[in-house]
Amino acid sequence: MSPNYSTPFLTAHRGMHSKAVPENSLSAFRLASRDSHIDAIELDVQITKDGEPVVLHDASLKRTTTGKGKIRNKTLEEIRNVRLLNGHGEATDEPVPTLREALNAISANKHVYIEIKPMDTLDKAAREDALDRIVDAIESQRQGLVRCQVISFDHDVLRMMRQLHPAVRIGLSVDHVTKQTIDDIASTASQLGTRDVITNITTKPRHLEAMQKKGLSLHLYTCNSVEDIRKAMDLGAASIISDKPPKVERMLAGRGHDAPSR
Repeated sequence: MSPNYSTPFLTAHRGMHSKAVPENSLSAFRLASRDSHIDAIELDVQITKDGEPVVLHDASLKRTTTGKGKIRNKTLEEIRNVRLLNGHGEATDEPVPTLREALNAISANKHVYIEIKPMDTLDKAAREDALDRIVDAIESQRQGLVRCQVISFDHDVLRMMRQLHPAVRIGLSVDHVTKQTIDDIASTASQLGTRDVITNITTKPRHLEAMQKKGLSLHLYTCNSVEDIRKAMDLGAASIISDKPPKVERMLAGRGHDAPSR
């Protein structure tokens, strides 16, 4: 289930969402799972007040749900009472899924990037408990440790994950890459036992190429425009992460890539 680096993974960012289908919803994950051209799905994990990993991008409920307030201040039972908003800002029947529910909705032939949002408000014991629960959800899936990859901009969380659960696949998320930070990125990736780096397509091409020369594989987000998709293809990205998978698929096909499902 790893990218083969000749044909990039086509990754559905927060599932196959649209104006009608909420991001990070069970429907978005099921739609992406049914699309044979999509190789991977990216989703986001926040931790509730009672330690449950739930799938939502923002730390606050306000933008994407009918609720208000910080997720860290809500129990899972309270989260169960809100519903996701679609792209028009309208309430749907979609609940905020737990990580286990989200993984259950995703086809077993898809790679899954599980982005853990920062846990800086949690103490050490709470972080450890949250990571244990995340791994429990991963291990509940068929070939979960093979096809699921934990990524995060919170590198302390990744270090803790590596220490507690060395079998879990890790990817290093980074932003604001500069010439001065490339060596540190390569060093951190090596310490974590990974060469997968998830970073922004807006990063300067010379910096992306410098990371590739360090032996790092690039997983680039969020590639929605023709220009950004072409840039990711030209760089030989391991994964093209997009809110518009059909556009990426058409461009890959135009380059002679079949973008087969793994």
